[in-house]
Amino acid sequence: MLSAILGMAACSLDPAPSQQEAQPVIVAKPIPREPIAPPPPPVPAPAITTNYLIPHANIELPAPPQIALDHSGREAMFIALDEPGLDDLLPDPVTIWGTTYYTPHYEPLEDGIALIGLDDQPISPPLSRKQWCNIALQGSASIASPDGEQHAYVFIDSKGPEQTDCDDYLGNLPDNIKRATRRARFRRIRDAYGCGINNWPLAPFRTIAVDSSFIGYGETLYIPELRGRQFHIGETEFTHDGYVFAADRGGAVKGNHIDFFSGNSRETPFTDLFAAHDGAMLEAYRVAPDALPALHLSARHDADCTD
Repeated sequence: MLSAILGMAACSLDPAPSQQEAQPVIVAKPIPREPIAPPPPPVPAPAITTNYLIPHANIELPAPPQIALDHSGREAMFIALDEPGLDDLLPDPVTIWGTTYYTPHYEPLEDGIALIGLDDQPISPPLSRKQWCNIALQGSASIASPDGEQHAYVFIDSKGPEQTDCDDYLGNLPDNIKRATRRARFRRIRDAYGCGINNWPLAPFRTIAVDSSFIGYGETLYIPELRGRQFHIGETEFTHDGYVFAADRGGAVKGNHIDFFSGNSRETPFTDLFAAHDGAMLEAYRVAPDALPALHLSARHDADCTD
């Protein structure tokens, strides 16, 4: 997405409304487990074949621990998980700072400019010029089809023909960015929010984009200051349990910077936590991969969200 390439927080073509600063919830810091002696050599487990980590390649991996989960699909992504136990967290917390990003949502128009695919042919319902330019700026969007079905569209490249001029909306951005925006091409995907790494579905208030040299893709983090904070998805209110999942990346997400996905809205109740500068630091803990929260979020992302 262009905003990630430019290192910007979630952008909009209109000024964001003022927000009340959310009151932080004081949460006791968990005590990470002490390092333990190396376990004895594992008993060989049956191998499984997967293309989950590296596309188009078969890899033999030990079978993961089996765990019964009562929920499946996107709804289970928002099940509140318990606070971590002493054995759930790895030693040595990490210090991070955050920005937010979102997937705009639009209703179709009767006439306008459609997004084009890799064959330079229209792949979306018509959009206004402002909508089209905002999608190019954000890198993705959710658009309703005339029959009401939701689809997301994600930026692929800037190798198409020039389609429209977004210069009025791009301000003082460099000319090469403005030229690239006019030639943007996209791909339609099945999931209404979009896809991250490995075609994992993005989940509002769960997914973070990371620099994989600092936080690995597929890792679960626990952020104590996030636990207990309220947020909405549509009309439903949730209380965050503090866990986030590294399922996306961004061109400007480097080092200990994370980008927090807020769904279809640029507004987030967590502006005090993800303040878009490296002076607003948070403490986070890596969750052990065999701990229940990590297994739960990993299982929930085990889906291909493309068409």
